[in-house]
Amino acid sequence: MRKFGARLFYRYDADALFKAMSDVFDLLGFEPRFMDIYYEGYFDLSNVRFDRVKIETHLKEPLTSILIKNELDNAFGNLAWFRLSVDDTYHHKFSFEWSNIGVDFLAGHDYFKKLVSSEYFICGYYYDGDDLFFQTNKTIRYHKHLQDSAFKTTKNQFGDLVIDTSENWGRSETGAGLVFMAAPLMCYGSGFFEIISKEKLLQFEGAILLRDEGHEMVSIKLFELYELPSKKENREKQEMFWSFFDLRKIIDQYNRKNTISEEAWLIIQLQNRNKKKKKK
Repeated sequence: MRKFGARLFYRYDADALFKAMSDVFDLLGFEPRFMDIYYEGYFDLSNVRFDRVKIETHLKEPLTSILIKNELDNAFGNLAWFRLSVDDTYHHKFSFEWSNIGVDFLAGHDYFKKLVSSEYFICGYYYDGDDLFFQTNKTIRYHKHLQDSAFKTTKNQFGDLVIDTSENWGRSETGAGLVFMAAPLMCYGSGFFEIISKEKLLQFEGAILLRDEGHEMVSIKLFELYELPSKKENREKQEMFWSFFDLRKIIDQYNRKNTISEEAWLIIQLQNRNKKKKKK
């Protein structure tokens, strides 16, 4: 059974996070069973009963992620159906990610429109989760397990042999806390226009300019979400997207521009260590 996902990225702002998370709760439409809360990089609460009030309380603290488990379906057991990831220290972003056998419950919903109409919204993707994982995964053992012999290898920065995914057009890559990909459905807010301009985005075939509550967004559809991405014409559209925007170069530039210095990283580590000591 295929799993599909949606992920939205935002510039970090404490009030914006609290408001957006409230909209996420209103969007749920069901009562989750369990949740995990990671606090400053370690488990604070694990596999406890879902409690909206407790989550809203923790949103005001320096957490790193919240997982809401089960259940629009039971086919995958007690897995994370929703994940909030927060980075208010290094790259100043937060993201929402849904994973399910379908994501139709998001499309066109008024609460979802509120989520992407935020001035802090950067970009969003709808994708085939299984295909994205396979296209992005660089572990040779994993591909051998699937008896996939048609792969090239390269060496990573540590000299280890890994899968060469540079021509996997359905892959994702991360730069400075932001994910880039050629997803079936994509939406870009004003927070992304400094990376690729609105004008350039609109030059891509099928791009549409949307306006809602005073906010502009560019929507791009490569193919239907539930189509197989592996179809020849769909892979060609993904390749065209990577090529049109020279996305590999864009990622490198964004990473260089937004990566913190080693000195700044050490200062942040020291500050976090002192915070943990005070809590003990």
